[in-house]
Amino acid sequence: MGAPSASTRAPAAAPRRSSRGRKRTRLTAEWQADYEAWQKRDLSARLYVYVWADGVYLQARMEAAAECMLVLIGATPEGKKELVGFQTGVRESAQSWRELLVDIKRRGLEIAPDLAVGDGAPRC
Repeated sequence: MGAPSASTRAPAAAPRRSSRGRKRTRLTAEWQADYEAWQKRDLSARLYVYVWADGVYLQARMEAAAECMLVLIGATPEGKKELVGFQTGVRESAQSWRELLVDIKRRGLEIAPDLAVGDGAPRC
């Protein structure tokens, strides 16, 4: 008796994701939901006496160009540091900073800090 022909073989089973793969998918979905809620949070009750702004360049993968993350960190009157906002992009530009700052204001942050600091050296 010979090997079954291609037409009589049972179809190959679809590859199954490992439990690790399912867990990674679930955690990624949970993180994405938390991130989206955090990015939309109301800032109207927040007060920062000091805000530090910087562009951080990350080269996490084997990509030729690093990705820029615009970061705003605020210090409360009690001295607690908080991540106010961040945005990823291709570069640190006046337009990218404007978009982040407009979003922060749209979410209710209206009282200007006593001091805001940035390095003043955008890379384009």
